[in-house]
Amino acid sequence: MGDGLGSYFVNHASVRGCYNQSVADTKLNSTKVKKSIVASKRVKVWFWDTVREYTGEAVSLNATDLTALLKMGGTGMATVIPSPSVMEGLIKHLTRRVVEFRIGGMSLEVNLKGTITEVQKDFENPKRLLLIAKLQSTSDKNQMILNRLGQNLRG
Repeated sequence: MGDGLGSYFVNHASVRGCYNQSVADTKLNSTKVKKSIVASKRVKVWFWDTVREYTGEAVSLNATDLTALLKMGGTGMATVIPSPSVMEGLIKHLTRRVVEFRIGGMSLEVNLKGTITEVQKDFENPKRLLLIAKLQSTSDKNQMILNRLGQNLRG
């Protein structure tokens, strides 16, 4: 019985150690991952209105203006289409509201306040809202990042 599984593991410990060692020594090529993130044309938008959080993607962006499509329905409710009355209530609730935006993409991110100037239903998808916001003045660095993200959206 000395040649059972116990001796198998003892005899193959060097193979296991070698396998584990090579996995541990393998490093993810972070520059490859970073290049992939930078190449992505998506610019994510997130904000909180003290009641709920909203996420979406920027359609147009520069240092002073943001246009984004918000995804509605929330986590775990992807198949739920908000009723027209709920959407109308959200439009009224969000219009002229000052919020703190988090705008990010291409491994860059900016946090700044802005005023939502207009909210409309997206005619292509009933689970989205089109949001237009005026961003408050921010640092030169943030303005540069916002302009770069906006240029990336344009192509």
